[in-house]
Amino acid sequence: MKRYVFFLLILSSLVFPQIRIHLNGELYASFQTEELLKISYDLPKWNGPGVSFLEILPLMEEIGSLTLENDRGRMTIDDDVSNKLWDFYLLWNGKNWDVLRENTVIFQDLRDIEIVGDEIEGGEIEVWISWEGTEKLKEEIKRFEKLHKGIKVRVVDVPKTEGKLLTVMKAGGKLPDVVMVQGSFISSLKRARAIQSLDYIFKDVKSALIEKSWKAFELDGRIWAIPFYLDTQMVFYNRKLFREKKIPFPRKDWTLSEMEEMASSLNDEDTFGLIWNAYSAYWFIPFQLGFGKERIVEEDGRVIIDDEATRDAITYVYDSIKKKTMHAMERDAMVSFFARGKAGMILGGSFMIPEFKRLDLDFSVAPYPFNERKGKNISPLLDFKGFSIVRKTKEPVLARRLIEYLISVGVQKRFCENFYKLPVNEDAFKALKEKDEIFETAFESVKIGYIIPTSRMYRVYKSTMWKLLRLVFSGKMSVEEVLEKGQKILDRIWKEGTK
Repeated sequence: MKRYVFFLLILSSLVFPQIRIHLNGELYASFQTEELLKISYDLPKWNGPGVSFLEILPLMEEIGSLTLENDRGRMTIDDDVSNKLWDFYLLWNGKNWDVLRENTVIFQDLRDIEIVGDEIEGGEIEVWISWEGTEKLKEEIKRFEKLHKGIKVRVVDVPKTEGKLLTVMKAGGKLPDVVMVQGSFISSLKRARAIQSLDYIFKDVKSALIEKSWKAFELDGRIWAIPFYLDTQMVFYNRKLFREKKIPFPRKDWTLSEMEEMASSLNDEDTFGLIWNAYSAYWFIPFQLGFGKERIVEEDGRVIIDDEATRDAITYVYDSIKKKTMHAMERDAMVSFFARGKAGMILGGSFMIPEFKRLDLDFSVAPYPFNERKGKNISPLLDFKGFSIVRKTKEPVLARRLIEYLISVGVQKRFCENFYKLPVNEDAFKALKEKDEIFETAFESVKIGYIIPTSRMYRVYKSTMWKLLRLVFSGKMSVEEVLEKGQKILDRIWKEGTK
């Protein structure tokens, strides 16, 4: 690809056409093929360089008409594309630029683009970002700023965006326009009237997103953030230890019993067969689901834990710890043992992959196993990150255009492949699936995964179970006692919240 583009750059200024952009009857900009190729990237379905209209056209508040022209004629787009420019692409065909819409060529050998409408003239927004990859994300946002003269985007790295936003809001301070969030933040931010519903954006971008992401930020029937990427949970295993013990690597369709057998075979004086943070509800929920629970939060907002599925799951984990099939540890200790080659398997999140890669560990990953006892998968949690728009922003259209840019295929592919994040753009999702074995397994995990609820009771449940699971696994309380006590706590808090 790089050699191909380099060759084109040499020849383009001599023989290849330029693309002219007209805004309201005036020449707005013209691009030589050389310039376009410099900002282009591989379009997954077409295996060729291309670039989104959102990256080369002026940022528009509203578009009255969009006309495409070549040497043979003109084509005017009939429908309203004001909020759809992110889904139009220029595609280089080797001699000329074609136009894609919804991954279909709709116009060939483009020469001119004519737009009639209202341009966003200037504007400044502030964006708060967090989690892994913030430096790369800043680069992508700065690229957006550079592509559109007169636009200013201030990017701030905020470790805990939810708490900071609520604190600044309470103090009457200056708020950002766009804030990066995860699903469990939505309830508190909505309740504080800090963020606005993004139904009006979601209806236009939904078709470009993977189906699993559609409800990631839904609460009370409305969408409160546009998804950006997700992390999932997987089984990490030490390939060297498996080879030394002559144990076959886990298959994609392996079972819970097979995981137990492998863990037992890996156990010895110096090695833990399987470690996981059993004290955290975040890592316990997949077992609840795998032992028959259909959902964590009921439709009325209640959390039920004194049920058969939860009882079976806790009993299974407790018995596994007693038999030393599994070893319960806090996350830092677990990661340390795995990094030092003292753990055969751990249950971890895909966000750990870059660090293990950096340490040059001989590892791979497997999806959570199938529980043949119940006929259900141990379902990994899907942790989505996305962008909300603050309710009092003065630049809602500019904020929207930035979010549209961030979910476009080029940004999604560049950002996610660097940090082993899973993209929400469906084309980028399919492209990265074939990148390597680790990505392929991560995508298999998404298929069987469970989206973290946006309900406030999910967080109440997490903090409650964090305390109670310790009492069970330490033998200080029985399973029945913990479930009874936990249910009373959860019901009391739920009832208080419904008043």
